[in-house]
Amino acid sequence: MVKGIEILQQSYLFLLMYLPFFIAVFFPLLNFIILFLFGHKIGKYGAALFSLFTLCMAFLSATFLLFIYGFTNRIFVFSVFKWIQTDFIQINWQFFFDQLTFIFIFVVTFISFLVHMYSISYMGGDYHIIRFLSFLSLFTFSMIFLVSSANFVQAFFGWEGIGISSFLLINFWSLRSFANLSSMKAMIFNRIGDFFLGLGIYLVFDLTNSFDYVLAFSFFTNVDVVLNNFTYDYHLFLFISAFTLFIGSMVKSAQLVMHLWLPDAMEGPTPVSALIHAATLVTAGVFLTIRNLPLYESSPLMLQIMTVIGGLTALFAASVASAQNDIKKVIAYSTCSQLGYMVFACGLSSYFASLFHLFNHAFFKALLFLAAGAVIHALQDEQDLRAMGALLRLLPVTYIAILIGSLSLLGFPFTSGFYSKDYILEIACSKSVWYGSLVYILGTLASLLTACYSMKLILLTFYYYPRNSLAIMSGVHESSLLMAIPVYILYFCSLFFGYIFKDSFIGLGSDFWVGPMIVDSQNYLSAESEFLSSWHKMLPVSLSIFVFFLVYRNFFLVYFRTFSFYLYGFGWLSLFLFLSKRWYFDAIVNVLSVRFIYFFSEIIIFWFDRGLIENIGPRAIVLLGTKLKRDFIQQLHSGYVYVYLFLSFLIF
Repeated sequence: MVKGIEILQQSYLFLLMYLPFFIAVFFPLLNFIILFLFGHKIGKYGAALFSLFTLCMAFLSATFLLFIYGFTNRIFVFSVFKWIQTDFIQINWQFFFDQLTFIFIFVVTFISFLVHMYSISYMGGDYHIIRFLSFLSLFTFSMIFLVSSANFVQAFFGWEGIGISSFLLINFWSLRSFANLSSMKAMIFNRIGDFFLGLGIYLVFDLTNSFDYVLAFSFFTNVDVVLNNFTYDYHLFLFISAFTLFIGSMVKSAQLVMHLWLPDAMEGPTPVSALIHAATLVTAGVFLTIRNLPLYESSPLMLQIMTVIGGLTALFAASVASAQNDIKKVIAYSTCSQLGYMVFACGLSSYFASLFHLFNHAFFKALLFLAAGAVIHALQDEQDLRAMGALLRLLPVTYIAILIGSLSLLGFPFTSGFYSKDYILEIACSKSVWYGSLVYILGTLASLLTACYSMKLILLTFYYYPRNSLAIMSGVHESSLLMAIPVYILYFCSLFFGYIFKDSFIGLGSDFWVGPMIVDSQNYLSAESEFLSSWHKMLPVSLSIFVFFLVYRNFFLVYFRTFSFYLYGFGWLSLFLFLSKRWYFDAIVNVLSVRFIYFFSEIIIFWFDRGLIENIGPRAIVLLGTKLKRDFIQQLHSGYVYVYLFLSFLIF
């Protein structure tokens, strides 16, 4: 009897120990299934309550996992069942939990829970809110499934899941033609990334004979080993494998050239934009880059390419954001710029700094999008900054939210962004090679432009004279409680989470990253960055703060009078048009790809298919049959009986 009780107690302890893993991963999927299949029966309020319950439970479980297991350096691998087994391939359905997974699941569930709460009020007047909440849950589950997968093939399923979820959410208002076009554009670009990602996974398998993370990455830890079965240059093949995987990450994380889908994705509802930019779609590329760090660490050339692309993306997106007038597109290009910081931090082998910036960025970017949604909601779906103004007294809570988010974005001292963004620039300055100095300069310039467009957004939205109709301005009011609570929570996170988690993520001597993120000692720059001069450390943040207040001081004079004079007087109008046209990347891609495809399709369809093939095939057969009928068969039908008897005699 006592032994049976002990076994029962052990089983309960086993369930209690592993139940948080199950809840954190599968409760968002459960919410999607219930709402998608039975949402019409439980109603709008029932669906809202069930969504809040499931996402809250997932968030609490993820918090428990991070603080109980993540900070104690525990790693868990759960093998659910055997999936694909052949003589050469063995793939199990497994879940892999380490510090990186715990952090991502915490961020994803936290932001998703707040976005679900916000959406209940923001989308309350939409008849399809149940479907919207179900798609949000599917988006959340797909991201969690991606970050918790134990092998490349299983992770590819999560990768495809966030792609289809983003398509459904961007195209949620499907009656809008721009929403349809934007979702198709995002899907096409993601198809390109998926192709290169699949190719990279195959090349990694060809190198390591395994899809499993642990086995594959253990192979890359000793790249100088001589492999007898290789008849080609091993390092070149390794670079190609890393490069194809990075192209897949570039598309998801909207790096330079592959960024064209990101601003158009703003056609979806604002809560979707918050979830995409803060915790799911665009961060998936950074996650894959960090997860594959053993592969990138074994290819120095790939690290240099990654660094340069990240630095150029940071500067490009910040410059384009300065010339945008749509409030959501300004914040979207801001995300693209911050992703550039994360990518070039990975190129500098500072994966922990990149992850720390991603962690902080999730909170202040979600804050900016949710606050922008409150402005749009108050102005009856107006998104143009030129149609706003004088909202400071009408929306004081929203103003504080955008101000805090903007200060954290530009790295104002003691906000969350300050501890991660400036640390990345310090590491770049510590790298005594050409590409380290290059990205330090590019990152500093991007930081200055960040201060420009952040202050522009604040002034045009809240300070300048009202430029909307009296009917709309008279109805402006603060958001409901369900929309305000997530904003209040993100206030705190954007201000204090950087300081709270600084020592765990980037503190010298921290053992938080023992195991999952081991970097080559030659590339480890945390110690060197501590010995930089104060001038190098304070230059980016000092210039950003100076520009921030300079724009505030001279905005009305510079932006509306002197600035326009200088544009025409010194020929800077071309520069302004160049930035407003987004460096003409859309036009270039349209000429090089879309028009080329049209031209190639015209050759295939009209010259080859409808010309050569049709004239040789179907049309030739028809013409031949017509000619035989006219010249031979018709002449045989003479009407004389003896002719028919003679032909019958010849045939038989």
